[in-house]
Amino acid sequence: MFCDVPVILLAEHIGGVRKNVVSQTGLVVPERHLVQSLERVIWGEPSFAPRQWALENISCVASTAVLNRRLRAVAEQEGEVWTRDSVVRSNSLESKYFDPAEAAALAEANAAVAAFVQNKRSIPVPGADEHQRH
Repeated sequence: MFCDVPVILLAEHIGGVRKNVVSQTGLVVPERHLVQSLERVIWGEPSFAPRQWALENISCVASTAVLNRRLRAVAEQEGEVWTRDSVVRSNSLESKYFDPAEAAALAEANAAVAAFVQNKRSIPVPGADEHQRH
C-alpha cells in the first residue's frame, strides 16, 4: 500500500489485516474472480489511492496520533496533566524513531527504560518528578 500498489485479497484467505483492504486500497474477491480482478486493477478500473489511504490511516505517524489521543484521554480522565505526546517510532528490522533527532534527545530516558526492563537497579528518568507517572 505504501508503494501505491492496490491489494487484491482472496475472500477465502484466512489471516492478514483484512480491515485495511477498503475501496481506496484494493479488492476482496473470490478466487474464481482473481483473473478478472487483476485485469481490472492493471487497467486502472476502478482507480485506487492505497498510499494516500495508508498514510492517513495506518502509517506510524497516524498510529502514534491515535495512541496519543487515547493516552491523553486516559491521563485527563484520571486527573493527570498531559505534558507531551509520544514521539513517532517506525518498525523496520528494528524499531526506530521516525525522526532521528528524537533518538539523541531521548537516549538517556531510553537507557533508564532498558535498565528497568532488564530488572537492574532503579535509574531515575530524566525530567520526571513526583507528579508524573512512569
